[in-house]
Amino acid sequence: MKGIRNIIFLGIILSLILTNFSFSQEELEGYTYQEEVLMESIENMGAEFIELDIHCSGKFSDEFMTKEEVVCLGKEFVEKLGVEGKLIEEIVEKKDFIQYKVKNRTKDSVNIIVSSYLHKGSNKGETTIFVNPIKREKNSQINDIMKDIQDIFTQYGIKPEITTCIVGGFKGKLNRSDIDKLITQSIKRVNGKIVDNYDEGDLISVTAYTPIFKKKIYSGNEKMNYNLAMRYNEYEEKTYVWIGTPIITISY
Repeated sequence: MKGIRNIIFLGIILSLILTNFSFSQEELEGYTYQEEVLMESIENMGAEFIELDIHCSGKFSDEFMTKEEVVCLGKEFVEKLGVEGKLIEEIVEKKDFIQYKVKNRTKDSVNIIVSSYLHKGSNKGETTIFVNPIKREKNSQINDIMKDIQDIFTQYGIKPEITTCIVGGFKGKLNRSDIDKLITQSIKRVNGKIVDNYDEGDLISVTAYTPIFKKKIYSGNEKMNYNLAMRYNEYEEKTYVWIGTPIITISY
């Protein structure tokens, strides 16, 4: 459990690193290609597709907005994204912080968060938007999701930071030699070079760099943009696999 907490903490830290990077429109258009590569990676491993998880965030303005403005902006994104199903809304309001959260109750869900806050010790504010679509059905609409999000963020003049992760699974517990072989083959298929790895018990996480993706982050002086993790869940009797770019930012 300690190892898993460490990995989750590492994912949070690395996700914060991403705030130093913004991508050009040409780079954004490559995300549909990235999703195809990640999907092929899952398929080539022989894993069952479970879900596609996309995190897309960006700064909307350098101003602290009112609660009404924050809620209105969030609902605009709900409408533009065509979010269906019953909505669950939550508003957090403090003196220097306002947040509007909304998500739907459907198999393919979407989480939208608009946060506005004042920087401590100054009158400067900032408002950010976070969109997290989760696709649990494997079909051609996967590419459409990314394009729709890109178009909407572009309409608002937002340069988004995007991470993509595909989750797969195998029935039962794979032996260690099979896991090592699957990871090695997966990285080899994308012409990847291993940068670092974490290994504890039933959990292994490997970060690598592949030249086929334009987007990348850095760990020290090392480039990375391909993250693969595998872990056995004894309660579900299933071996899970996560493949993300440029890094996995969801809990595993």
